[in-house]
Amino acid sequence: WQQDAIVALTSHLPQALSALLGAELAAAARADRRVTELCGPGMMTMLRLARSPESIWAPIVSANALPIARRLRSLAQALDGAAAALESGDGVPLMSNFAPARAAAGELEERFRTGPRS
Repeated sequence: WQQDAIVALTSHLPQALSALLGAELAAAARADRRVTELCGPGMMTMLRLARSPESIWAPIVSANALPIARRLRSLAQALDGAAAALESGDGVPLMSNFAPARAAAGELEERFRTGPRS
């Protein structure tokens, strides 16, 4: 992988997802105030990056637009597949992501707890 593609996944995609989720939440909360009242700490965790100012991210997004777009499209396909399966009563495609996601989270936690491996 080229560095731009890696950073699009490891930095830029989380930022974009946080901003998109925050915008979705804000729109839903405008329509029904209970949306905000029913948010738990997981939503706060997911939205931490959304607090970043646009002035920092605009040049990053501009300079890395194609790798970020590729990552967004890849995730959009995964989301669409999971949604389609759920609509037909099949939760397996969504649930099959839990174990690899948990493993990735564990690896990151270990890395940040012990420092980078040599």
